[in-house]
Amino acid sequence: MLKKVLVITLLSFLTPLFSQPSLGRLASLTSNGIYDLMKSPNPVLATVEFRNASFLSDFEAQTFYQLLSMELEKQENRIEYRDLLVDFSGGNGRFNFSDLSGIRYGLYLVLLDTPEGIGASASVRLLDSSRLLGLIYKTVPIEVNEHWAQSSVNSGGVSAALILKMLQRFRLDNSVFYVKQDIESSGQNELYALSPDHLVIWQGTLPDQGLGKKIPINWTFPKTPSVQNEGRLTFLKVDTNRYIAISANFAPQSLIMQITGLGLEQYSAYPFVPLLSATLGNERYLLGSRFVPGANYYDGKIQLLNITSGLPLLSESTKLAQRYIEPFFDLAVIYRDQGLLNSFFMVGESYRLSMLDAEWVPLLMPTPSYATGANLITIANKWFLTSGVDELGDSLNLYDAADGGLRFIGSMSLEGKIHSISEGILEGQAGVWLLRFTVDHNGAKTKWLEFWRVSNEEK
Repeated sequence: MLKKVLVITLLSFLTPLFSQPSLGRLASLTSNGIYDLMKSPNPVLATVEFRNASFLSDFEAQTFYQLLSMELEKQENRIEYRDLLVDFSGGNGRFNFSDLSGIRYGLYLVLLDTPEGIGASASVRLLDSSRLLGLIYKTVPIEVNEHWAQSSVNSGGVSAALILKMLQRFRLDNSVFYVKQDIESSGQNELYALSPDHLVIWQGTLPDQGLGKKIPINWTFPKTPSVQNEGRLTFLKVDTNRYIAISANFAPQSLIMQITGLGLEQYSAYPFVPLLSATLGNERYLLGSRFVPGANYYDGKIQLLNITSGLPLLSESTKLAQRYIEPFFDLAVIYRDQGLLNSFFMVGESYRLSMLDAEWVPLLMPTPSYATGANLITIANKWFLTSGVDELGDSLNLYDAADGGLRFIGSMSLEGKIHSISEGILEGQAGVWLLRFTVDHNGAKTKWLEFWRVSNEEK
């Protein structure tokens, strides 16, 4: 799906934007030259190499790349452009090549010095044969008093506005520590709130429309003390059966409950926290990890359970395939067709964002440039949202990850602290359920559940 270049707007909040005249002109000239090379019907193009051999900093070079991407995306009726860039450092771009299906042409970019300014060399090749389609070279002078780039997006090139808007807000009991919506619940709005000893389910209603159905949780094993309760609710659909996995950092096992017309029925217990399911090869797997007892992060051992033939009953002697990454706070994925993995996103112990391809090869290393909070989520298999920390409290950081790359859109400050984030749908619009708490001047804590829409259309 063609990505659009976006800016965050929250009611009257607008991230400050700055213009880059010379880089913008160079991007426009380069884009027009690339289009002149592309004469086949509906050509699909992706940048596969980007080097900076000019005096520009890495930040300024990446600004040029973002501006060029915006110019190419504006030509959506003539070129289908896919952005695979994950990171740019040391003068070289790093790309996610785990899914090149449908991409016919590769774009090779180099930034160069010129006597009066800056130049861009761009060649287009067929990916399957490396045959050169054409080469262009554009230059622009740099004005003496020009203001250089301060942002990775440019207001003059915006093709759509991204609205991150709160649609609903509810006050919940302070014991709630995770909320999840069953998106595949036959069109019903089933919302589950997890507390230490019970679930509350709102079926076809919202928390302001009724008390919800309270279901006790029978933890059948000793609890581990924790400073703050953390947990997870994961919905699974295997064949025609639906399940919910209930997990907490004070419990050594996750309860697997089958969802039936009569409610929830105990099915099994798993010695890990189910996080997601995905197709690896020709088999479908459930991926999970274990909470470090009493802590708010996972031990980094990814457990892989084959669920191709159904959700199995596990015993203590069951051996599972494992893959070790590193201890992490949260994990999310972008899928391609048929549930195949495109890329992993992870927040490690150092509160740094990292990214891996479908073969678990690192694409983005955890550096200070990618500092984040403990929560992350993908939305509609396109947007990527993380929590963060700033001087006002917590924040939300938004990225576009639809094509397998990672394009930063912007950030927004929030009052209070974020406890959990999960994907959801409300009024037919994709977004996130945000569970957070605020503390007043007397030290009293209030727990809030909010739904934030993520959309590139004004509604």
